Amino acid sequence: MEKQESRAGDGNFVLEDLRGLTEHLRSLRLLPKGYWAGRSPYPLCATLVGCGCEVRTTTDYDWYGLRRGQTEFVLFQYTLAGEGRLTHHGVHHVVRPGTLMLLTIPDDHRYYLAPGQQWEHFYLCLSGSEVLNACRKIIAQHGPLIALAPTSSAITQAVAAYERLARNQITSVFDNSQLAYGVAMALLQDTVKLRAPESAQAQLARAEAYCREHFSEELSISELAKIAGFSRYHFARLFRQSHGVSPNEFLIDLRISTAARMLRDSSSPVKAIAQACGFSDAGYFCKVFRRAVGVSPGSFRDSDLLSG
Repeated sequence: MEKQESRAGDGNFVLEDLRGLTEHLRSLRLLPKGYWAGRSPYPLCATLVGCGCEVRTTTDYDWYGLRRGQTEFVLFQYTLAGEGRLTHHGVHHVVRPGTLMLLTIPDDHRYYLAPGQQWEHFYLCLSGSEVLNACRKIIAQHGPLIALAPTSSAITQAVAAYERLARNQITSVFDNSQLAYGVAMALLQDTVKLRAPESAQAQLARAEAYCREHFSEELSISELAKIAGFSRYHFARLFRQSHGVSPNEFLIDLRISTAARMLRDSSSPVKAIAQACGFSDAGYFCKVFRRAVGVSPGSFRDSDLLSG
């Protein structure tokens, strides 16, 4: 067990496993695609309704989750090489090798190929009440993108199901259902070991804490977005929704409130206070302070406003 855990933690081994898996799936493309026949006389809790392994190179690969009808199913898509793009409930992601993209349909998402990119992946389409319930719980806890080793239980089960279809070895609808259910249960088993991703509020709080600790330094929105783990655009939008002001406005308010405390509690020159609060230009500091407080820093220090 210790040997397996240390191996899984080694990035070189993961890349080697991913290359091996990719070569194996490419070889299966040469086989005729098999089909399963008939309908079940009973409602099935899990069904494999489609699968494939493909390389996408053109931008017409573009799917909207709310434009695919009302039939509910799950997309289980594992990236082998290249990268794709996913927008899920307004959050933008890059889908890289070794990542499972798990989506329910219909739902608010779009996945597509960016210009100049190539995206190689294999996928299963699964339906049935148990599969849908399991995958919705996984997405709610871990999000739509899950890093899984090529040797993980879920990927191993999914590849086995794909291979049996490619070799025309699925013998009945019940055999099909057993395979689909096995993939869903293996995915539950794999994800229960994973830590849930940080919430958006926690990510924003991390950026806010960084502002409070480094407000005297030159900070850019791009830098704060990176600290929070969002794109610049998405960070600015979420921050305004959460705080009611833009990141720049929050930072200026923080600097001005700190400057006001320093004016009250110390006899430091205005220029020194300006620099300590992140304003390299004392004139600009006085302008911003007057706009925020209504008086100049000097007048503020001398006025009754200090008692407030």
